[in-house]
Order: sequence, then structure tokens, then C-alpha cells
Amino acid sequence: MKWRWTNWRRGLALVALLGFCSLGAQADNIGRLEKQDLKGQFGFNLTEVRCLLSGGVGRCDVEFCPHSGTLSFDGVGTVTIYEVRQCPDEIPQGTFRTYSYSVGSDGSFGIEGWFGGLILAQGRVLALQAPVQVGADVYTIYGVAVRI
Repeated sequence: MKWRWTNWRRGLALVALLGFCSLGAQADNIGRLEKQDLKGQFGFNLTEVRCLLSGGVGRCDVEFCPHSGTLSFDGVGTVTIYEVRQCPDEIPQGTFRTYSYSVGSDGSFGIEGWFGGLILAQGRVLALQAPVQVGADVYTIYGVAVRI
């Protein structure tokens, strides 16, 4: 059963990535969004793709770490994130974190120290994306969040 669950999340992340790319990085709310427009609770699934350097230059071991949880935006610039991260060789744990967020008039948003993306479908769907580099290792995050 775990094989299906993991592949389901990978498939969801791939669909989100393809949808994000097909949008041409444009949202459907251009010029109309502010912090108060991003309010409410969203359920999310995302995949963290980790390229952990091993051996020589340019070689890495790829790991997939599915995440799921909720994003709760208050409409004034604070988001509370509850997530469960399920990486190989780690015990899944739920964590709560609070960050500030910003919304661009072009339909983009950013969460301080975490990720960003696009606001789609009049604020009902969020496309999530974040390239992150920690030391020599590279992490890329893709996913989708839906208002609940």
C-alpha cells in the first residue's frame, strides 16, 4: 500500500508542475490581489525532490520526500503551516510553524523562509514551488494546495 501512496503523491506533484508550466507563469487574477485576498485554510500535498551529493562532482542520490498538511492564511500577512514530512529513513512527524507571507499584484505569493507560488482559480488553488540549495545539496519542491 505504501508504494501506491508514494507514487500517488509523486504523480500529484508532477501534475502540479506541468500545470504550473502550462500556465506560462501567469495567474488568472493579475493586478487584483493583495494580502487580504489570500485568506483561509488550504490542504496541500507536495513533493520535495532532494539531490544529495555522493561520490564525485555532478553525481547525486535522488530522494523523494512527500509532505502533506494545511496552510492557514489570516489575510493580513501571517500563515500557520501544519505539515507531515515523510522522507526515507525518517520517522514522520507533524510540525506547526508560523511565517509571514506576501502577495504580488501579479498573482504570485511568497512565504518567508519556505516557498512561494501562484494563486489560481480566484484564490481556490495554489501552485507551490521552491528551489532551495542547502550547502552542496539541492532541494526542489513542487505541489498544489486547495482551499478546504
